[in-house]
Amino acid sequence: MRLHGSCEELRSPFDLRSLAATLAAADPRFLVWKGGRELQTQGDLDCAAPRASWAVLAQAFGAWSRARGLTAMVTCAHAPGTLVLVGCGGTAESKLLQVDLVEELLVHGAPAWNAADAAAARASLDGIPHTLPGAEGVLRRLAHRSDAAGLELVTSDPPAAERITRRLGVRGRLAARPDAVGTRLLLEAVLAARSFLHPISVVRALSSDRARWGCCVLRALRRDRTIEGDVDEWLDEAARNHDVRRLATVP
Repeated sequence: MRLHGSCEELRSPFDLRSLAATLAAADPRFLVWKGGRELQTQGDLDCAAPRASWAVLAQAFGAWSRARGLTAMVTCAHAPGTLVLVGCGGTAESKLLQVDLVEELLVHGAPAWNAADAAAARASLDGIPHTLPGAEGVLRRLAHRSDAAGLELVTSDPPAAERITRRLGVRGRLAARPDAVGTRLLLEAVLAARSFLHPISVVRALSSDRARWGCCVLRALRRDRTIEGDVDEWLDEAARNHDVRRLATVP
């Protein structure tokens, strides 16, 4: 996922299918909410998982990264509702391996959907749990209202789209409608209005704004998941406000 940016993906140089299978084996609540049927074309892993599973999944991520010669792991909590896991160094050099674990997808500071919603329409492919196409389309439209691929997924799988719209109510039904200026504006208004229902969530999101936009990890992820300059110097900078773990690589 391009946090706070475009939905475009650059194909990851890492074996995301193997990583997803490892994370799925670590905790049954994990699933890939976006692109789970075609991981070979994705730039990162866009996943959903409740907060209670984050520690186990982070441990599994670190073990997988270490076994493949990466030498550092960074945990970033500056995107509200999401834990971002990043691997780098060693065989990865200056490229970043990215996994986003979404507990709540926030829009205007309020949850548009959560991990339980994503899991309500799930399937499994080669041991990797993922959202069904129609449900993925709805979730994608809520994350990025102009996501044309999301609408194509909704059209391709109406039963799964209907299953998740029943959970999400008005915002789900609007996200599943054909794209039009009026529909998009109405959906935006509904999502914005939810901020009044979740004031604590909004306050937390606003209070994290400064840290988020000044975060060197999120900045590097927006820059095509690439570290500029020396990797060790970047890790030292990240360590000021992140959990940075040095990984002892397997011989």
